Amino acid sequence: MIAYHYLLISSTLDCSVIAPLAAHCMSEGRLSEAAVAALAAGETANDPLKHARLRQVCGDIHLLRGALEDAEEAYRHSLKGLESSPETEALSCRSAGLLAMFQRRFETAASCFHKILGSACTRPARFEAHMLMAGILFESGLRSRARDLLNTVSSEAAAAANFAWQQLALLMLHDFDVRATVQQQTELRDDIYWQSLGTPATPSALMEMPVVSGEVDPAVARLIEQRADQLSRALALARGQASDSLTLQSCLSNTRILSPQCHQTVVLEMTQAALAGKLVHIAEILIVGGGSTALQRNLANADGTDPQQRQLVYCYAKLRLLQGLSDQGLAMYAGYALLAMQSMRSVYPIAQRFDEKPASHYAVVKDDISARLPARYRRAYQYMLAHSHVSTLSINDVANVIGVSERALQLAFKEHIGLSPREVLRRHRMQKIREDLQEATGAGVMEVAMKHGIRNRTALTAGYRRYYNETPSKTTMG
Repeated sequence: MIAYHYLLISSTLDCSVIAPLAAHCMSEGRLSEAAVAALAAGETANDPLKHARLRQVCGDIHLLRGALEDAEEAYRHSLKGLESSPETEALSCRSAGLLAMFQRRFETAASCFHKILGSACTRPARFEAHMLMAGILFESGLRSRARDLLNTVSSEAAAAANFAWQQLALLMLHDFDVRATVQQQTELRDDIYWQSLGTPATPSALMEMPVVSGEVDPAVARLIEQRADQLSRALALARGQASDSLTLQSCLSNTRILSPQCHQTVVLEMTQAALAGKLVHIAEILIVGGGSTALQRNLANADGTDPQQRQLVYCYAKLRLLQGLSDQGLAMYAGYALLAMQSMRSVYPIAQRFDEKPASHYAVVKDDISARLPARYRRAYQYMLAHSHVSTLSINDVANVIGVSERALQLAFKEHIGLSPREVLRRHRMQKIREDLQEATGAGVMEVAMKHGIRNRTALTAGYRRYYNETPSKTTMG
């Protein structure tokens, strides 16, 4: 999954500002030490948001090491005790989106990241959401839309002189170009998943990653250089240029210490590139000894939702066919074809919701709160949203719908999302009011507010300013 690499880099980038030691450890692949350093920096932080961000970094590290339960616990702790704000909402969406992404629930993940795009949170938080969503859309076949998101990051980061984020966006665009070049090679024309998604965007002729002239933190620069080197080697393999085996193994060793998730991605990228370049012996070395054991163990339960498993089966099938082992190759290819069809079905909802539509048209059905709540309390949340326009709606009314006490509902919301039901309802109403005001329908501020269950002007102004740091009337003026 392409986004794994960029989560590692963006998390390191966040640490480089608020916990340099943790960033340094992450760049060297010492993830356990990085987590300890981030936790220590968080404990001494006076700013609750800084503490929360460092807890989120710990969650990121757990995800990259494959420890989803530990990651979920770290993310949950990161949101405890925070006052409601755009930054808090963005952190909630971020953690839910990342957990969904690593659990291969890509539609939910994209919805969570998209919610951050339109929020009033910090610019780096929006940059990261653009990048993570671009990775999901690319894997789902929406390659032009993915590039648009990254071009937005690149231009906005350049305007803000944020050279690290500008370079990171350019790196990911270069990543897309390299993948498009590999996929267009004649030997991979039978990769039906990618071929079925249409012709990828034409890669740049030079196939060189643009380099930003501004200063980038050394820890971040190191990870960017490593990823650029991996892409350069993959491109050479796809063009039939045999790489020195020791150098290639050294490249893979660097990713192995960084993250098992990133390592598996690189092994499969290199294998596919070697197959594209008809370098059969290198492809076999990579796929057999490159460290894809964890993926191989789970092949019996593959269902098409894991892009890495699908790619592994394809690489094995292609390798056997190129080795002249037709019976084995065709049998494996039949299994790959089934996984490819399952994958296409799984990404279809994403394509329908996010294909070339402006951000205001996206319908976020599965958001960060829904993703974090148990099924029973999710029904309460959905009822709350459906009836948020009712000004007399009480939390007790919501609790009665699922047959629990108001206290039980409050405790469940606090435990799983770090917010009270009342705060969730208020936040939702303010968000809907803001969306309507931004559409400039001509309706008055109070008319819009009453449409969404707010009848008191003082409560409206105070609540709205708390979330968006401006008055509703200022929003109407653009």
